[in-house]
Amino acid sequence: MHSSDLPLVFGTHSEFRGNSTELEWQTGHAYQDAWVAFATDPSGDVSFAEGGKWPRHSASGDTTLVFGGNGTAARLESGAYADSFIICTAPQIGPP
Repeated sequence: MHSSDLPLVFGTHSEFRGNSTELEWQTGHAYQDAWVAFATDPSGDVSFAEGGKWPRHSASGDTTLVFGGNGTAARLESGAYADSFIICTAPQIGPP
């Protein structure tokens, strides 16, 4: 869901459902680390404590940073992994 990550980014996730799990707190900190790293150096790699280093996008690379999945606060995956979650359908307009 669009913007569902904002409570993690701003550390307010416990205000919505009550107590947060340790993984939710760790994931929130990973989000915050990544945002601060990007704001500090938007043209460089994004480094953060929980997941190492997310390399800058390039035409030959397709590394995706995944937050809060599989019991980890943050991890790197191939772009193909991220693409497997994207389902995009558009209504057909006009005749086929």
